[in-house]
Amino acid sequence: MFFNGFPIGDDYKNQIIAYEAFKEQVQAGELYPRWLHNINHGFGGANLFFYPPLIYYVSYFIDIVGLQQFDTLHVLIFNVSFFLILSGITCYFWLSSFCSRYASVVGAFLYMIAPYHLFIDVYERNNVAEFAAFAWIPLLFLLSLRQPFPKYALGVLLALVYALFLVTHLPSAVFVTPFLVFAKGCSILTAHNRSIEKISAFGVFLFCLFLGGCLAGIYLYPALTLLDSVRSQVLWSGPFYDYKQWFLWWPPSSWPPVFKNYGALLFAIASFQFFVPLALFVYLFINSDESRVKDGLPFMLSAGFCFFLMTPFSHFVWVLFEPLQKIQFPFRLLMLSDFFFVSLIAFFISMPPSGRQNDRLTSFYSLCLISAAFFALSLFTFNFVRLSWHPDPAFFEYRIKNRILTGEFMPKNKEMRVSINDFVEKTPAYPLWRFDGPLAEVTIMKNLPRQIVFRVNSPDPTVFILRQFNFVGWRSQITFEDGNHKDLVISPLEPYGQISVNLPPGAYTLSFSIPALPQEQVGALITLSGLVAWLFLFLYSCFKVRMGKHT
Repeated sequence: MFFNGFPIGDDYKNQIIAYEAFKEQVQAGELYPRWLHNINHGFGGANLFFYPPLIYYVSYFIDIVGLQQFDTLHVLIFNVSFFLILSGITCYFWLSSFCSRYASVVGAFLYMIAPYHLFIDVYERNNVAEFAAFAWIPLLFLLSLRQPFPKYALGVLLALVYALFLVTHLPSAVFVTPFLVFAKGCSILTAHNRSIEKISAFGVFLFCLFLGGCLAGIYLYPALTLLDSVRSQVLWSGPFYDYKQWFLWWPPSSWPPVFKNYGALLFAIASFQFFVPLALFVYLFINSDESRVKDGLPFMLSAGFCFFLMTPFSHFVWVLFEPLQKIQFPFRLLMLSDFFFVSLIAFFISMPPSGRQNDRLTSFYSLCLISAAFFALSLFTFNFVRLSWHPDPAFFEYRIKNRILTGEFMPKNKEMRVSINDFVEKTPAYPLWRFDGPLAEVTIMKNLPRQIVFRVNSPDPTVFILRQFNFVGWRSQITFEDGNHKDLVISPLEPYGQISVNLPPGAYTLSFSIPALPQEQVGALITLSGLVAWLFLFLYSCFKVRMGKHT
């Protein structure tokens, strides 16, 4: 990437447009941009009400550290590099909690170069948010399973990391969380403690996850409660986003023809990452004592169920557990498959059947052989992605110039009569404001992301049209020279659902604004409450540690 630039993939333009719009609004004084007022031909969009914000803040921090000398593509490259290194570090700490040092180092390296992690997510899909979420998964399992009955300090860290996970990539949390809960349940059930202690420990664990959700409430609550105000149905409707056609199997008959080779590759990756650990597990079961098999069984079961969920045989599970359908693509579970693969390989190789020298050599050579095969699979994936079709940069020039982001987060207005494709391709250049009726003198006084103010002198009644999509929360008001105010009724107009108001004659100030929505206020209150609870637990854990030292 440092030599050839940020790869051109599915979300190439979205990464550029979203970060540049985010950066502009932060520099304009908005701490948490949500309504991006200068995208989609200048009509705006609600994308950052729903996109998890962490990767944009990390990119902006990188931009500041670089004295804003980097262009957007280099900022994205540094962002990806940061999360790639972080994923290797967190995976090493996770593996070193139960594996030998050399197995932990090799496992962390394999996690970093896993085919789906690096080459599919970055080079093919440009899904920076999902790629970044890989860094938190090892930490979540480490903090959950390091001790069956964790100290308060570990619980405090678990809540924080889970919050970071949620504000990095929400769809990943939909399928990672149940596997995390299952692993924690197995850990507690196998512990030699009284039942009441087990119930208490599991309750503390669930509370930590709930607290993490509260910490992420400032993003999470508006994102979940405002979906009906945008065209979110696009995310789960139509043939492309129908989860049923993206199951992994051989041959990938349900996949669209242009993606069949891609589907075959993903199935090969998923099969390798399940059947190789399964073969090692069977070998360990035959040649080792029962306790060692029991230690690896929960993760082997998790890896098997993860593989099962990616195949068409699991369709009934997707129907029963409807939230799964929101992740769109079953192959996204390759994210967990990568994690379980390196965890199981490192675990099995670190625990040979006996302490004999021959067994240690067998363990070492097995790790080398599996690592070499996995590395070859990663290189094959990279070459496949590199040689597959990708849009020419010229394809994106028009979209980047007009800042066209995905249509699913355009406001849902019945007045928008044109299709999303026609809006993208055929919308002419519109001024920021215009009139439908007699003209008036207009001077723009303020043009901020969520507040636009004009000075108007209109001799006659007229209709003022603002180049912004109508969205829940928009308010309009005029302030007369004597200080009196009057609220105006906003009427969305065809064909785009843009804002319009009826203006009276006279001289006055006309303002449009999106004050903090009730959903934003509730989300901020949830985060504030969660932060108070988290700080209390943090201070309490510090007190317990201090008292323990004195004792």
